[in-house]
This record gives sequence, C-alpha cells and structure tokens, in this order.
Amino acid sequence: ISDVVERALAFARAFYDERDKWRRYERLVYNAGLSGIGHRKLVRGRPGGGSFQMGQQGDAMVLAFPRPRLLTRGDLEDLQSQAQAVLTMFRRQLD
Repeated sequence: ISDVVERALAFARAFYDERDKWRRYERLVYNAGLSGIGHRKLVRGRPGGGSFQMGQQGDAMVLAFPRPRLLTRGDLEDLQSQAQAVLTMFRRQLD
C-alpha cells in the first residue's frame, strides 16, 4: 500500500512541477481509500500462530482521513513520511 501511495504522490509532484513551474499553486488536498477488503485487517507481516482477530468493517469503503488532507508542494518532497501517515491512519481505522 505504501508503494502505491508513494507513486500516486510522486505523480502529483511531477504533474505540478511540469504544469506549474512558477509555483502559482502551492497546496492540494487528497485522501486515500480501501475498498473490498471484507473482514481482513491491515498488518505489518503475516500473523504467526493459528488464529488472529478479524476486522469488523465489512464491505464498507475505508478512508484514511475523516476529511481530505491538505498538503503543500514542500510536503511532496518526503513521499515516505506521507505514505506512512496514510498507513498509520488505515491501521487506526481497521483496528
């Protein structure tokens, strides 16, 4: 998931760099969502042992942030930290 988020934000950064070289537009808003995850949970690695807790979200869309998140173009310089923020919020939503 973090790779997909990083690629999407890298696309946004490249798009702004290409289309707005004079930096007239400085901010953007975004959100991320997971759909069709059923009762799966988002975990760092495969759970050990024979049992694990199932998620309770069903088929509902899970959004990372309750409201779209504001980013500046400077925020797009550190894609890993932005992707980690998305993963952290997904984990909170799915626990």
